[in-house]
Amino acid sequence: MGRYVAQKLKGERRLPQILGLTASPGTGGAKSIKGAVGHVLQICANLDSVIVSSKVYAPELKKKVPRPRKRFDIVDRRPQDPFGDHLKFMMQFIHDFMALGPDFSIREFGTQEYEADVVILEKKGVTDRNRLLAQCALHLRQYNDALLINDTVRMVDAFRVLEAYYSTKSSTAMDGTDFFLLGLYQENEVELRKLAGDDRFENPKMGKLQSTLLEQFDQGEHSRGILFSKTRKSTHCLYDW
Repeated sequence: MGRYVAQKLKGERRLPQILGLTASPGTGGAKSIKGAVGHVLQICANLDSVIVSSKVYAPELKKKVPRPRKRFDIVDRRPQDPFGDHLKFMMQFIHDFMALGPDFSIREFGTQEYEADVVILEKKGVTDRNRLLAQCALHLRQYNDALLINDTVRMVDAFRVLEAYYSTKSSTAMDGTDFFLLGLYQENEVELRKLAGDDRFENPKMGKLQSTLLEQFDQGEHSRGILFSKTRKSTHCLYDW
């Protein structure tokens, strides 16, 4: 570019040819569409650009690079969610055990906003040296993760996350708070396992995802696709599925 500009300013006619390939030339800091267009036009003017895209081979290019097709499939929520309801019941039981004051408000279970509240609660427990508060908040975060997974993938995936977490807690219990939290899970483990295995209340999103994948990739053995998920844990669950 430096050589091109130098020769151009000297008035030379035989300028070097520059091939520019970019997906995004940027906006030059412009905050409006008009400013962004002006920035691109300025780049073209600096390069003496005449052709900014393929013309002669445009039809061939379209065959090689087809335009993506967008389709949105909206899936209704479960009519009933006894597994999720049971998790929320256990979470409320922990809240009652903590005996939080009326000045501390908690948002809806099973949301990322609630997770943010629990993180604040855990930090407060550590700062105040209140182990009961910190440990309860830590366990509530696990239950909230299970609710998020239950909403995204399968019930059994949510149950396995809790099962894996509590499998290491029995040997590390230190005081009454630990025994209460561990006992709460153990008392409800059988019921949670039973609910997680009930196909009547399975996540309808998984059925829709399965039918979509079969529809899109059934014809090609070497087809590839990308699945995006809310959390890292739910991504692992999708991989196991």
